[in-house]
Amino acid sequence: MFAEAVAIVQAQEVRSVSRNSRAANVAGDLLKAMRELSVLPLTTLTPAEVIESHFAGMSMDDLVRELAAGRLCGGRGREASDLEFPAWQFVEPARQLLPPVMRAVHEAGGVDPRYFWTIRYEGLFDLTPAELLCGKLFVTRRSVSMEQADYLARSDKERQRIVVAHHEALLAERDGPHA
Repeated sequence: MFAEAVAIVQAQEVRSVSRNSRAANVAGDLLKAMRELSVLPLTTLTPAEVIESHFAGMSMDDLVRELAAGRLCGGRGREASDLEFPAWQFVEPARQLLPPVMRAVHEAGGVDPRYFWTIRYEGLFDLTPAELLCGKLFVTRRSVSMEQADYLARSDKERQRIVVAHHEALLAERDGPHA
């Protein structure tokens, strides 16, 4: 987020110092490239796409095992035979932070993890668990509030802890008070 803010300021400075359209285009291209590195994709990937891109360094059997064990988020696509994985989980730092949270989500059951990860929650300042875990916004977001920026700037372990605590709170709310 900081790098994106610096790029925005630099792009504005280039535009105000020089009306040269080439310099402005270069600054705009730099901003676009930096934004693409600092956002989460909303697309889904087939197992073949995951394997071909070397995102996870896994074979088809590994992907299926990881999904069955609850360490990856994925599920059936439009066709019952299609398997798809949300692409955001292969963006760093998701690969390292995701497994413990996915284990908790998988063990709790009752909720499709694909929905849990992409719903904006008021308790997370209108961030999704995926955004908070990764410290990055989905590509469709155009702005961030101060509270959101504070959450996104926290350490990996702190963001992971917050997402786990949020999931536990959702389960407690769902299950209600126990006798």
